[in-house]
Amino acid sequence: MADTIARPALDRGDRADRRLKDLFVLGNFVESLPSGSSRYVTQMYEQARQVEQAHASYRDAIKRGDLEKAEEIQRDEAPKLRQRPAYANATRQLSDLNQRAKAVTASKELSGAEKRAALDAIERQRAEIGHRMNALAIAQ
Repeated sequence: MADTIARPALDRGDRADRRLKDLFVLGNFVESLPSGSSRYVTQMYEQARQVEQAHASYRDAIKRGDLEKAEEIQRDEAPKLRQRPAYANATRQLSDLNQRAKAVTASKELSGAEKRAALDAIERQRAEIGHRMNALAIAQ
């Protein structure tokens, strides 16, 4: 409500049109959150964290001169270590999409309907990345 009142005074442009799941109904959200796509993205971030943790452990073992431990990590965590570039790329793509979503939301030129369409397209791209990375994790 405060946003509705302050938006014209702050010259923020139109708000993106709302979806059904954005509406509050009888104390509950119409659709359960997080949505399926955001669940996959959340899982992807968790997998990326695990990949980075394996890489950090490997690098730490090398730094400490514990080559036996480094070889053990490299052997035991080989799938994660091989997937590191893919997760880094996916994380970067999601970061870019998040920046685009912020720019769309802040745009003064786009109508509410245009913002909703752009945000929905961005959400579909995020979901696609999440699905792709989860499929990669399952394949390993």
